[in-house]
Amino acid sequence: MVAQGQLDLSSSCENEWIYLNIMKAFGLPVPNSKIHHFGDTKVLIVERFDRRWSEKGNLLIRLPQEDMCQALNIAPARKYENDGTPAFSRLCRCSTVLLMPK
Repeated sequence: MVAQGQLDLSSSCENEWIYLNIMKAFGLPVPNSKIHHFGDTKVLIVERFDRRWSEKGNLLIRLPQEDMCQALNIAPARKYENDGTPAFSRLCRCSTVLLMPK
């Protein structure tokens, strides 16, 4: 049960995993992932995609990342809004621009 005013994220692991696999099916590069249980706690384990080894293999290099909420200037508190607007429509427009070949 979720308290009033709080988001129900009980299916968020499955949702994220499904979306990763949909993107993979469309040929987009996605990190390896799996759902795992630690007792009663369910987690999504995602392989790091924001690091790579240097050419010599002796230095781990951090790759800058920006999530869609950051790109769209959406406050973290609105990241999981449940009515889908305006963030969802903005996300779709931004995704279209990013994914369309030039």
